[in-house]
This record gives sequence, C-alpha cells and structure tokens, in this order.
Amino acid sequence: MKKIAILPFDPIDANEQKGTLSLYKEYFNPAAFFCQVWIISPLEKEDRIFAGFTVKAARDPTHFQSLLSEFQPDVLRVYGGGWNADYAIAHRVHGIPILISLHDTNPALLKPAIQFADGIIAMSQVIKELAIERGVKSELIRVMGNRVDTHHFRQVDPYQAAQFKSQLISGRLILHIGRQCEQKNQDSLLRALPLLTSDFTVVFVGQGDPRPYQQLAQQLGVQDRCTWMERIPNEELPMWYSACDVFCVPSRWEGFGIVFIEAAACETPIVSSDMAPMNEYLTHQETAWLVKDCEDPAALAEGITFMTSQNSSVQQMVRQARKEVLVYDKRKIDLIEAGIYSSFLQQTITSSPRSRSSKYRLWKLGFHLRQHFLARKYRTLRDISIRYAVALYRQFRHPLTQKSSS
Repeated sequence: MKKIAILPFDPIDANEQKGTLSLYKEYFNPAAFFCQVWIISPLEKEDRIFAGFTVKAARDPTHFQSLLSEFQPDVLRVYGGGWNADYAIAHRVHGIPILISLHDTNPALLKPAIQFADGIIAMSQVIKELAIERGVKSELIRVMGNRVDTHHFRQVDPYQAAQFKSQLISGRLILHIGRQCEQKNQDSLLRALPLLTSDFTVVFVGQGDPRPYQQLAQQLGVQDRCTWMERIPNEELPMWYSACDVFCVPSRWEGFGIVFIEAAACETPIVSSDMAPMNEYLTHQETAWLVKDCEDPAALAEGITFMTSQNSSVQQMVRQARKEVLVYDKRKIDLIEAGIYSSFLQQTITSSPRSRSSKYRLWKLGFHLRQHFLARKYRTLRDISIRYAVALYRQFRHPLTQKSSS
C-alpha cells in the first residue's frame, strides 16, 4: 500500500479560493498511484479533510516530524523550492525520501536546500538548468511539464463566444491573466496600447494591487480601455480564452506558464515573450507570436496587430498550437508523474548520502542559527544560552530524526 505525504507551498485555503478544488484529487494523487495521501503543513490551523485527503496541521517542526513518523509515507512530496523546501530538508525524517518539484525560475523559490533532496521534478528545461547551477545532480532531475485538461480547455462555439464578448466590449479584446506584479509585465502591455487602434481594450485578470498599473494607464490616457478583475472561475476560462481576440502576457520570467497552454488548447492567438520556458512549447510564427524584447511596446503592438488580423496563417497557427499542447493533457501528464513516482520508489532510498554529508550538516546548522536569530531578532549573539549551543552541536553531530520502527 503506497502512501504519500505532501507539503504544499501555500495554505490549503489559497487553493480553495482559486475555485480549483475539484482538480486537486488528481493533482496530488496522479493516476490514483497512492492508496493514502496526507497533507502535512505548518501553515494549516486545524486538521480537516480537503478534496478527500487528510490534512494535518503541524504545530512545530517536532510535531511535523512526529506526524511523518506516524504516517510513514513512502515519499514526502514538496511542492516548490522555497520556504517549504528549507522546512522539509531541515526537519527530514530518516528513511522517508524527499521529492521536490520546482515550478518557478525566481531565485527565491530555488533555495540551496534543494540540493539535498532525493529527487527533483522540474516543470521546464530552464528550471532544470537552474537547479543544476544550485548544486543538484543532473541524474536526480526529471523534467515534467504542467498539465491542462484539454477536454475542458477547448474552443467554445464561435457564436456563443461572440455573444459573450459583445456583452463586454464592442471592439477587440486583449486578455491578460497573471498576478499584478513585475513578472507579468502589465506595464509594457499598457505602453503598447496607445500604439494600437482605439478599438482595442485590455482585460487584466489577477490578484494583487492594480493601482500602480491603473495610474500608468491614466498617465498614458488609456484608462477607459482597461479593466481589472481579481479572478475568473476556472469553469469560465475557456469562454474568456475563446472570446478574446488575442491573449497577451509578455512575462519577464516564468517557471512554466500554464495560462499559455490553456490559451493554446482553446485555439486563442497568443503573443508572449521569446524566452524559456515559453519557447520550449511555443514557436514563433508557427504556434504563437513571440517577442524578443518583452519590454518593447512597439514590438508587442506589432505582434498584437498581426495576431488579430485576418491573415490566414493565424488560423493555421492556433490550430497547430492546440495540437502541440496536447502532450500536456492532464491524463498524459498524470501517467508521466505516476511513472516518476514508480521509478523514484524503486530506488528504495533508505538513507540518502546527501542527508549524511558534512555539507548537509553545515547547511542545517546554518539554517537553525538563522531561524534562531529570526525568532529572537532583538537579541544579540551573547544572549544565546550554553544549553542552546549544546543542542545545536548535538544536531550537527546527529542531524537525523529516526523513523519509528512500528
């Protein structure tokens, strides 16, 4: 009976707010590979059930280790290389291998702790290369793209889409989906808008503070051509992708960019940045229009103009784009991920050399020292008690908590 414990990056409530609750049963347990799934996280306030899974609130690191020892999973899956990678590696339980998935190229989400994992899943080739730069051995990394339900994300009937769009605007619609932040490059798209004809309108969808972008829109004189929305329910997204004239997110960086394969699956014309990972699954003038300089408003305006033209090649591009992203259909990715788990568990990892190396012990000592100073930031080095120093020394000499034999 295979069992998995999961340490997410975000609180479970954040996933519920996205309206994607129904997707997590397969997301956390692809192809029903595991018989039991526990979500164990210090971010949770109480034990409960989520998407049919047991959620355990870890009160502190000792309780986290105790829960792992009680459950005795075959693997601990960590979603993300940020704080939770640090947490899992620093408080690992001997005999329970750790598999970390990396979803972003942001350096803050690629902590040095990832080099001490027993295995890595990278969501794109560019993430794999960054992980190697941070000390992860190439043979420990498997590249696996994100997943999209191509049965759900597909082109809506053109008449229905046109009716839906007519209720929003009378002209041409540019759709941008992404958090209100530097990464998603709303500012460059706003600067491209005055270079387009006045019948273009942009709808920005994403959480965050839109006020800086609203102020920029006002300065550019295009505030009447912009709308901001916090979110669109998952079930309504295919209609939005089908109704818009072009999907444009000129990201400054991405880990994978699931919105692009969602748009491609809906046969939506796409304008984005010519950089990894987008150019790993999109090809300029074959399946999308990719801009070399994503901060060049004129280049963005040129791409938007072409992809919204009546040029017959655009229709060929969007049809080809859907064919290309079928490889990311969730049923295929589920099987690939289940295969990764199968291969990973066949290694029968019981005592990873990475978790017993002097490098790991030094990293762990540094981690605990940093945590101590963060918790007691108003105190100086002289305030560290001899008892605490001895405890740290013992952790350095004996860094692993033993897994229960029961």
